[in-house]
Order: sequence, then C-alpha cells, then structure tokens
Amino acid sequence: MAMRRLFGVLIFSFLIWALGCSSLTIYTDFDRNLDFAQYRSYVWAGQDSIPEELLVRTPRLREMIHFAADKELEARGFHKVDSPGKADLKLSVRFLVQRKKEIEDMGGRAKYDPEWMPSDDTEIVVDEYDEGTLVLSFVDVKSNRMVWRGWAVRRMMFFRKPERTQREVEFTISQILSKFPPGK
Repeated sequence: MAMRRLFGVLIFSFLIWALGCSSLTIYTDFDRNLDFAQYRSYVWAGQDSIPEELLVRTPRLREMIHFAADKELEARGFHKVDSPGKADLKLSVRFLVQRKKEIEDMGGRAKYDPEWMPSDDTEIVVDEYDEGTLVLSFVDVKSNRMVWRGWAVRRMMFFRKPERTQREVEFTISQILSKFPPGK
C-alpha cells in the first residue's frame, strides 16, 4: 500500500512539474492610435506558415487553428467572409518551432552521499526541447498594414489523441485572442 501511495505522489509531482514547464506566454503588438471598432469582418489570408513536420504529426492542425480562431472571433462579434473585397481585415497564422536547450547545474557540495559526507561531485542536466510560437496577424485590407499581432510561446507538447490536440489549440487561440480587439 505504501508503494502505491509513493507511486501516486510521484505521478502527481511529475504532472505538477510538467504543467509548470509548459506554461503559455502571450504577447501582443498593435497600433494604439487605431479605433478597432471600425473592423467587423475578416478573411483568411491563405498564406499560413506551419512547419511540415507539424503537419505530418498532426495533419489537421491548420483546420484546428482556423476552427478555433473562427469560433473565438465569432464570439467577439466578427464574421468571416469569403473574399478580401468584402473583408475589413485579413488574418494569417504562422507557427514557428525552435529547438531549445536548458542547462541546469544541480550543484556539488550541497549533495550528500549515503554516509552523509559532503560530495565534490557535480551534476549538469541538459534538457533539449522544441519551443513553439503560434502567431496570429491581422492586416487592414484597405491600407495593407498590419494592425494587430498576437502570439503565444510554449514548450511543444504532442498528444496521441486528436481531441486533446484540438483542446490545446482552442485554449491557445482563446488566450491569444483574449486581447483582441484591444480596448481603448
């Protein structure tokens, strides 16, 4: 029974650690002098940039991103149109992936051996991971000028079930678009 409890505590600790390591950071940039009330419609620009390896791992990724953004924008009073001539804004998505390294020195003298004697051993831990950046950009159709950009940065996670991937995409898009349109 004690072994089960220990195993449960280890799993719980790992989950807390994993969630902490995969935090989502949101950034935005926009024209602060612009009145966003003039915008009500958008069209997808058709120039999405998503790395091929992500589309191989998740063939429906582009559809998931578009679906999530459409749903969020509709909830904010925007409607999608089928041609740029009918739209106020063009929306495009970019997905960038960067290989990152995290190096941590676990110390030396603070560690003890089983006989409780100070140790001079040092331990360096190297963690390699992929960091993903999902970028949504809105361009004014008339002026062809970018008016708002929001992006999320996060350690990449891959899920076996498409439903889980869809939930993560929807969460990420909702967090980015929570700042769109910007208030005065």
